Amino acid sequence: MPRTCTMVLSLLILAAFPGSSKALVGDSLTADMDLSLLRGSWRFASFHETSILTFASDTKLDLDHDSYAYAMGIGSIRVYHDGDSTDYAYHLNGDALTWNFPDGNTKTFRKINAGLEESMLKGAFTGYLDTSGTTG
Repeated sequence: MPRTCTMVLSLLILAAFPGSSKALVGDSLTADMDLSLLRGSWRFASFHETSILTFASDTKLDLDHDSYAYAMGIGSIRVYHDGDSTDYAYHLNGDALTWNFPDGNTKTFRKINAGLEESMLKGAFTGYLDTSGTTG
């Protein structure tokens, strides 16, 4: 479903059920915001290795020249490979993406460039509009 339709549907749900749908709409907005922030390329570098992670679209990522399908969850990314899927917890903090591997290892990637659409944006994000009509 196109992002515009998803947003309109979320707003209609919010209007119809203001108390019960707040978490659902909030989670949807969080996932959409994370998708936008993730798009682009990220670099991990240590003494022993360097990795480039690129979120090419809302459903495709590249890790060191290997392509994978993925889907967003709240606080996790499900990566599909050879008929299997693996969930990776992540945390965004500015230009830092901490990626948690199932074996307990973590890597902190640094943003090296924005996605194509995001690089054309001008302005600043100041906060979400909550149901009471104030920004936060």
